[in-house]
Amino acid sequence: WRLASSESHVMLENYEPFEAVTILHNLPLQIECLTYCGPTLLVGTNQGHLLSYSISGLDKCPSIQLLKSHKSFSKRPIQQLEAVVPLSLLISLSDGTVSVHNLDTLKALSVLDRTRGASLFACCHQTPADPGGGSGRQSNLRLCVHVKQRLLLYHWPPGASQFAELRQELALPAAARAVSWIGPTALCVALKTDYFRIRVDDGEILELFPFSPATGPVMAPVERNTLALCSKDSKTMFVNEKGRWRRGQKSNDGPLMVKWSKEPLLLQYLAPFLIGICADFVEVRTVDQRTSLIQNLDIPSLRSVSQHRGVLFAASAKSVYCLHPRPLSAQIKVLIQRRDFELALRLHEIGQSDPDRADELRDIDVSLVKCHYAFNLFCQRQFAESLDLLELLSIDPANVVAMYPIAPREFRDRVSFPGRVPEFSGQDLLESYFALAKYLSSVRKKLLAQIAQKVPPPPPIQFYTVDKYQPITADLEKLRQLVDTSLLKCYLESNPALVPSLLRTTNYCHLREAEACLKQKRMWSSLLLLYKNNNDHESSLKLLMEHYQQPGSQISNIEDSVQYLQELGVPYQDLIFRYSRWIIERDPKEGLRIFTESQADGDNALPRIEVANFLESSAPQLLTDYLEHCVLHCKPPDTSESLHTRLANQYRLRLEQQTEPLAVAGARSRLLAFLRRSRHYNAQELLARYPNNDMLEERALLLSRLGQYELAFTILAQYLESPEKAESLAEEILSQPTAETGDAADSSLASLQGEVYGQLIKALLAPLPAEAYKLHAPRAPAPMTQRALQLLKRRPARYRLSESCRCCRRPPRWPTCPTIC
Repeated sequence: WRLASSESHVMLENYEPFEAVTILHNLPLQIECLTYCGPTLLVGTNQGHLLSYSISGLDKCPSIQLLKSHKSFSKRPIQQLEAVVPLSLLISLSDGTVSVHNLDTLKALSVLDRTRGASLFACCHQTPADPGGGSGRQSNLRLCVHVKQRLLLYHWPPGASQFAELRQELALPAAARAVSWIGPTALCVALKTDYFRIRVDDGEILELFPFSPATGPVMAPVERNTLALCSKDSKTMFVNEKGRWRRGQKSNDGPLMVKWSKEPLLLQYLAPFLIGICADFVEVRTVDQRTSLIQNLDIPSLRSVSQHRGVLFAASAKSVYCLHPRPLSAQIKVLIQRRDFELALRLHEIGQSDPDRADELRDIDVSLVKCHYAFNLFCQRQFAESLDLLELLSIDPANVVAMYPIAPREFRDRVSFPGRVPEFSGQDLLESYFALAKYLSSVRKKLLAQIAQKVPPPPPIQFYTVDKYQPITADLEKLRQLVDTSLLKCYLESNPALVPSLLRTTNYCHLREAEACLKQKRMWSSLLLLYKNNNDHESSLKLLMEHYQQPGSQISNIEDSVQYLQELGVPYQDLIFRYSRWIIERDPKEGLRIFTESQADGDNALPRIEVANFLESSAPQLLTDYLEHCVLHCKPPDTSESLHTRLANQYRLRLEQQTEPLAVAGARSRLLAFLRRSRHYNAQELLARYPNNDMLEERALLLSRLGQYELAFTILAQYLESPEKAESLAEEILSQPTAETGDAADSSLASLQGEVYGQLIKALLAPLPAEAYKLHAPRAPAPMTQRALQLLKRRPARYRLSESCRCCRRPPRWPTCPTIC
């Protein structure tokens, strides 16, 4: 950051951009006007003589030499002169007539006959760049002549040798006291007591404001088609070709104005200065919101001025003075020492645009000047302008952040600034954070774009000089970390509502530093986002557990913990099981939702068997509900044998635990329904867990799944005395779909029908005793001949008589039955 010492013991040099030199003194003729066309100075006198002088040594000590005195130039006083250098023209007003001469030879070219009786004229000359893009230039010269309340408008066509009329004359309501162009499309005319803007194309008149009656109208063209107009109270205002005020650079600035110590008689603009020529002295001021006095020159009684390429000539009745600028590099160095960086940069810009003066700027490091200007703006509380300039300069963001109290003290002490960084407070500090947030957001966006394009960012400019100090932003990772962490701190100080939006996206905030800041501000939900984006899920879950039901906490609801756990998957299985325990203890229903409404899917989903094992050991009361969710309610339902077997066993255990008749009936109904519907449990494993003297219907269903139809039908028909259930079970067995199709399916179904109904007839006609099946039955089985005959009668097609008879171990005594016989 260092440029020049700013210690208080250094004497600040006075800034005087112009040096005034008297080049003509006590001229025997009375001077009326002059024009400077470099290196020639033309002086018009009251006697009608035109004096031509050669000027030299403007860069050091100006000197003057009379080239020729044109005594016959005019018989009357020369009232006005204007040199048009690109066209080599000299326009003059004398004896009420406007004439045109060759500037080099002073040979008369033409006299504008219609201008007889003219009182004044104004020229507008611009040399725009060649529209074809070449190096050639095309002159655009316009002339306005005031003749007896009329304005005559002319232009100089390309390649012409005289003026041509631009349009019809414009009539005025009163005689004009002064006229000036506001760019090529509008005029400003002083009538009686006020200024008026007149549009050239249609003659529209717009009243502006009054001028001072003491001095009369005073005006001078400035840059960008703007005209400076002196008003009352020693003020100068600025208007454009539309008649609108020129305002300051900021959107909320009022009209720009220059306040003089005394009302000027003449104005002249030498960028970036406005020169006011008063009765006894000359003031030099800047054209900006400061409008500060730059220089005061003791030159009295000036009546005419002319300037060309930054050099001003002014004349009194008998003398001519030259105000020539000092070398730009010397001016800029003085301005830097005085910390007037804005004016220094403006002068540098002007010098760069002038090829003849560009060499003066070789020893000026403009980037360094801009950097110091930005720091000065920051100290003057112009935070947005300061940081915009630093971003434009690609300054290392570390330097920018170091100006703020959010930067670590040890880091701030490592950066050397041009001066002491002010300690702001209140609204000033808040405004500075707003500017920093905008700056860091812009830098962050550029970094993300560079990362996306896989283009490494250019190394940032370092404007500090500290021994053995390496910039922390030497690599991209540290740069992103600095920007994001600083942006987070900035949001915390200026607009906490924006913190979540930063932390929800991919960010590179330093975890522990950001964690400390968020804890200090008690922004628990944002801290949760920080942990989550850094995959520090254990810290997140611990924070949620600690803040459960804490008054005033943003994450005190159990729903926050449930939702967080639902979003985790297989890699964090142990964390899910560990931190779901406290939720299950406090609210089992919410705890179950962690697993039944998990957001993880695909390969990231928790293995259901592992979840079932966890619930069986930690929360057995939830196991049945979880298994029902997996087996019955999921889409698609889980078909794993393990889960179906477990659910069937859970139903059995629940049935065994019931004592109330109604509860027993409900539990048994659910178990039987599941055993009938499910095709995926392990019947052999379940059968081993059922008692021999109870749950006979359930045992019969399991036996049928194992293909032991005779025993299943025997239990239902004989020991439960429900041949209807046995017959219904046979129908269920036969209704199950098979993998075969076509004729093979028909053949398989016919074979199965014979087997199933054969075993059913056998169970009805010749049941074995309970001891043969290792059952503890309340009574011995007995043949159910009538039931078997009814069954054969209802469905004769499903039985073969020989097979039915073969099922019996001794021939039964068949009653007479026409259907069978």
